[in-house]
Amino acid sequence: MIIHYKDDFSKYKVVFQRLLKYTDEFSFVPCKVTTDGSSDKGIFQTPYLFAPYGIQERGQKKTIDLSFMNRSNDKNLETFYSHLLNILNIVTHKFSHKYKINTFLKDTTFNECMRVKVASNLMIFDQMKQPIDTISSFSYGTFLLDLHGLWISNKEIWFQWYLVQAKIIEPICLQEYQFIDEWGQTTMETPKSVSSSVSVSGESESHPVPDKYDKMLKMGVPKEAVERQRALDMTMGVKTQKVKIPYGSAPPPPPPPPSNSSDSYPKKIEAKDLLSVKLKSSSERVVPDIKPVEENKEMGYFEPPSVGDIQSMLKRLKPVSK
Repeated sequence: MIIHYKDDFSKYKVVFQRLLKYTDEFSFVPCKVTTDGSSDKGIFQTPYLFAPYGIQERGQKKTIDLSFMNRSNDKNLETFYSHLLNILNIVTHKFSHKYKINTFLKDTTFNECMRVKVASNLMIFDQMKQPIDTISSFSYGTFLLDLHGLWISNKEIWFQWYLVQAKIIEPICLQEYQFIDEWGQTTMETPKSVSSSVSVSGESESHPVPDKYDKMLKMGVPKEAVERQRALDMTMGVKTQKVKIPYGSAPPPPPPPPSNSSDSYPKKIEAKDLLSVKLKSSSERVVPDIKPVEENKEMGYFEPPSVGDIQSMLKRLKPVSK
């Protein structure tokens, strides 16, 4: 039964069992902290205590000093300390008429400490519930303490406390690579090489299809138009491929533009091309209906016609017959 340091200690009582004689000089009184009607022995769970020296070996025995250094900052520790004083008072009240009572709380360089014996089967964990090997000096932790009993020798009484389990605050130790890289992954795909298992016809295919074609289908673009666009992209050199980009290097260059022999792009118009064009007279010429470019009032500037607008107008002009 675990007695938590926040529990109401008034419902617990200390039961002293029959005295056990080991030699003419040493006797032992087993103790049990329990509640009425229960046969379970209580184990105390402490708040965080300071272990200035860690586990110390003295011959074949191991002990640890637990300090109440943080009492002024931790109300739970102050409460637990008062419960321990209450146990000391109970023992004093029962045995002080026959024996000298030696307190288990000692004044040291690190405030008041209680020295407890380390159990041979002690289990130690860190705050992540992972087992660790030992308790280092200058450690903080919470402990499970067992009031084993009272030793009696030469008309004096000593308390026997055991440390049966400990949870120690340890520095975090990362076992794997945990950095968040700026590029996310070292293997990247070109924007148009994302694999998809759905074709533009809606059926499953083994070849990868860029995401943009799926979006075109979802937006209601006819399948035939999507197929034509995909075929056009393939002729322009858009291929599905994976490119490994080393961390910190620049992304790969875009695919080269199509050759000049392709009719996909309009021919660039130069000044000499305009000299060979003969315009019709104003009476013969049909002026295309082009809306004037209006001033953008919100942005506060006039936007001239683009190169595409000029090329469109030139295409609509008819040559003058001689």
